[in-house]
Amino acid sequence: MKRILFISLFLFGEMALGQTIVGKTQAGSLKPAPAAANPDSTHAANIGAINQVNAYTPFLTADVTFIDSSGSNMLCADGNAEVLITLKNIGGKPAEDCRVEMIPSIENPDIFITEPPAIREILPKQQVITFIRLKASHYISTGRVEFTLKVLEKDGFDLDPEKVLVVPTLAFQPPKVELADYGVQDPNRTGKIQRREIVTVTLRLQNKGANTSYGTTATLTPGPNVLPIQIDSVYDLGDLKPGAYKDINATIVTNDRATEVSMDVAVRDSRGEDTYNKTLELPFDTPQKKVQEIVVAANKAEGPAIPNVADLKLDIGENIPVAAKKDSNAVAVIIGNRDYTAAPEVDYAINDAAIMKRYVVTAMGYRPGNIIYLQNATQGDLIRVFGNQTNYKGELYDYVRKGLSEVFVYYSGHGAPDPDSKEGYIVPVDCDPSHVVLNGYSLKTLYANLDAIDREKQLKHVTVVLDACFSGGSVNGTLLANVSPIYITVDKDVMASPNVTIIASATGDQVSGWYTDKQQSLFTYFFLKGLQGGADYQHDKTITAKELYEFTADEVNGVPYWSRRLNGRTQTPTFYGSDCVMYEGGK
Repeated sequence: MKRILFISLFLFGEMALGQTIVGKTQAGSLKPAPAAANPDSTHAANIGAINQVNAYTPFLTADVTFIDSSGSNMLCADGNAEVLITLKNIGGKPAEDCRVEMIPSIENPDIFITEPPAIREILPKQQVITFIRLKASHYISTGRVEFTLKVLEKDGFDLDPEKVLVVPTLAFQPPKVELADYGVQDPNRTGKIQRREIVTVTLRLQNKGANTSYGTTATLTPGPNVLPIQIDSVYDLGDLKPGAYKDINATIVTNDRATEVSMDVAVRDSRGEDTYNKTLELPFDTPQKKVQEIVVAANKAEGPAIPNVADLKLDIGENIPVAAKKDSNAVAVIIGNRDYTAAPEVDYAINDAAIMKRYVVTAMGYRPGNIIYLQNATQGDLIRVFGNQTNYKGELYDYVRKGLSEVFVYYSGHGAPDPDSKEGYIVPVDCDPSHVVLNGYSLKTLYANLDAIDREKQLKHVTVVLDACFSGGSVNGTLLANVSPIYITVDKDVMASPNVTIIASATGDQVSGWYTDKQQSLFTYFFLKGLQGGADYQHDKTITAKELYEFTADEVNGVPYWSRRLNGRTQTPTFYGSDCVMYEGGK
């Protein structure tokens, strides 16, 4: 799971005779070299006699920012990074011939450092930005490296204290090309394979790894009693980036001795970093997926979440609108809970989360590294991200920036009520809904903690989208043994903050349904269809949360109509709070 690591910065105030160190970072971990410090000192006016800021000497301070090419806040194999150093002279005289050095605590042959040229002069009150380049070899190991940052001035008025930058490293993550899906085309169009019948099998091979598979090739070897009609000796898949896929076809026929169709699939890349072998077995007289049912998704995956190309449908999987501006401070939490230990599966929840992540990055302009993405989240996962009843400072709290961040929370999965209090709970995958008070995660806690984060961090806006029902029912059966679905009023659990939007897929006594043909939840499908452009009622390339709600709740073409038509029941999305812009494209 991707992890974003924030740099801890310690401000050193009055030293033995006084000094203020100014420093900030955005990645890695930064710490000053050991020195006595008063953390309450924040201004240079408190500085004492030694190393004193005065009119007769230069005095250097430094702010440090670590930026890596992958956006993962790590120095990755084959990756590059820059350490940006902002130097400021707060003394009374120029600092001359300043040399910036980055010295590793232990020599590492897999890290290459390019230091900048000397800075000829930094005048009093002048600020100068320089940077050090870091490059990791292909063979770097996972761990962390420490560097001591020094700034040496000609007359000995050096940066004091020196700083120590701690940077996590990540070993090479190999590509992983494997069989993602298959389909069968038979002459009778029955989707079944029979003896002596000539059929075409289409195999979809997708790179589900973290790096590009270069010079990828595949071979197909028919099993016993399966004869090739048209099978290439080698299938050239080329270079497959993460998430990319290629389809290959094999036309075969079986003889009278065959009991099934089996084929060995082998994938190799030119660098020897990826190998894959699988035997595909297709029984006779059993309906197989037709070729036209193998669906298409975008070749490009955002971040570590590789799209499920067997499930994402063309109409919302493609043509995702692109935000006019990127918001590097916005933070999202996206959760898809499908595989429950004590409750029915939510068939398309992971599909929902995967495609929602792509929309949040592309259409809403969020940075992939600022998305907390969970599949099959446990109660521990939810507490880690959102906090608990007594402590709201979870992972989300750590991600947001005061006065700069907006927050988007999306959940697809089960919800359930407490039969006694009739309060709503998100159901983690390790939760028994009959004991949801003990091992669920309450909406009241979620909203209270979001409110607390909002108050402290002065968030720009909070949007919560819930594709879950809290009645105790589900498409695959009731969640609570011997209990009928219970009505929970929508306004029972809300947020106090005025700058909040909550959109839910259904009212408290309804069941959230699926759009099986699209292999998505019905509400999420229409929510993304609206974000794709359907909710742009003003044709101004701007879509608001209220417009999205109105699009999903439309009685003629939205969720209510299609729920009755497809599933024979009522489902009405709900809206609470203030409006906000969800998508803004170029004018």
